[in-house]
Amino acid sequence: RSSWGATLGGPLSPDRAFFFASVERLDTTSPATVAIAARPDLSGTEPQTTGRTLAFAKADLAASPRQHLSLSYRYDGRSQTNLGVGGGAAASYGYAQTTRSEGAVLTHQATVSGTAFNELRLTYLGWNQDSSPNSTLPGQQHPSYSLGGNPRFPQGGKELRVGISDVHSLQLGSHFV
Repeated sequence: RSSWGATLGGPLSPDRAFFFASVERLDTTSPATVAIAARPDLSGTEPQTTGRTLAFAKADLAASPRQHLSLSYRYDGRSQTNLGVGGGAAASYGYAQTTRSEGAVLTHQATVSGTAFNELRLTYLGWNQDSSPNSTLPGQQHPSYSLGGNPRFPQGGKELRVGISDVHSLQLGSHFV
């Protein structure tokens, strides 16, 4: 197992613009013991590896006393090998998987008046997962998809989400609308 990380942050412009960034990496290897009495040639120990990278960054800008911009980004990447291997499942029945997700948020906040406030938010989220079998030999292939979720081989795919929200707040006396 090995891990490392770093963070960095500070002002870009005193009292006006700031940034922060961090990254972390984790690598692990653990043994998966295969014991198949009828097939000793498939028995043994196989390494299961996982590598994961996490990152985050944010920048803030006070454009004026009444205008504020913020941009943030996050990343999560993971790769794994020999999943589903161990016990009575030989290495040829395992699979490797790569998963990546990332997202960003851009926010604009404005104080329109002493009693009115506006926040505009744009969001993005992307997700991608790919799984590949350890073997393509006949009798050891796994389908690229399955209805009902095959526990021996996971679903994969891509997903993209975007969003826009615009919130207006108004103070009326001691109440916000």
